[in-house]
Amino acid sequence: MSARQQPQDPGGPSVLMVFDVDGTISRFYREEEYAEHHDDPNWYELFPLDEAVVDALDELAHVPGVDVAWLTSWAPDQDYLDHLINGSRFRGRLAGRCVPWIGEPDKGWRLRSLLAFAEQHRPRALVWADDQSPGNAGQRIGDHLTIPRLVLRPHRNVGLTMDDVHRVHAFVNEHARQQPW
Repeated sequence: MSARQQPQDPGGPSVLMVFDVDGTISRFYREEEYAEHHDDPNWYELFPLDEAVVDALDELAHVPGVDVAWLTSWAPDQDYLDHLINGSRFRGRLAGRCVPWIGEPDKGWRLRSLLAFAEQHRPRALVWADDQSPGNAGQRIGDHLTIPRLVLRPHRNVGLTMDDVHRVHAFVNEHARQQPW
């Protein structure tokens, strides 16, 4: 069968990984750290990143069939997201699409936004990492989308850890398409 005759993928990516920034990819400063840095010029731009975590997640983002999206107050649109991703902190790592906000700042806007985005892009499995995800997010995603999902809710002063990355890695290995359709 020629490439032109290959069946088309009826859905979106095999795995969609959706991330927040503050409290997730970047931890929030603890009170004593904030007190130490809040007078520094542009201190708010110097959010702490665990480089090993970002590198490992970026490596997963390059697995065939895996897409990255961002649902974060740091990026209300794609232009802001592109500036964040291509800036000095991310240096192009974890490039992806911006999840449009639905109903922000009303309670539940993050989950509503995520569900609408996932419905549009039709992943076969979903990873959502957000320190502010609702406690029942996994169940609600499953009820709404009926796809495998992994919801990570890191502690805001810790962010994602390598243990979390190992969980995401196992999930991606289980659900990512290994060959094109």
